[in-house]
Amino acid sequence: MKGIVNYKNGILHHGELDDVEIPSKHGFSFPGRKRLMQNFKVEKDIPIPEIKERASKYPFAQMEVGDSFLVKDKRIKQNVESMMYYHSKKWNKRFTLRTVSEGVRVWRVS
Repeated sequence: MKGIVNYKNGILHHGELDDVEIPSKHGFSFPGRKRLMQNFKVEKDIPIPEIKERASKYPFAQMEVGDSFLVKDKRIKQNVESMMYYHSKKWNKRFTLRTVSEGVRVWRVS
């Protein structure tokens, strides 16, 4: 390939890119790599596949105002908060979260 920078004999060269050993400051070397040009074929009228949604492990979508659920493991509070934020944006609903003695509880507030 013309115009590619190549490391050869301690000097950067422009020109044909070939396999060379590139010295390391640690005393060993690794082989250079040839750049491979992949031929791409442009295709028309290929439909875009639908996005498949995973089922949430938390029941945000099914909650009505005033409903709550308990997550017994306090260590995953940050994960629950992230999912709460995601679902509040996706479903245009508001939730709040509090740490309680049994774990973490989430309420739907609007």
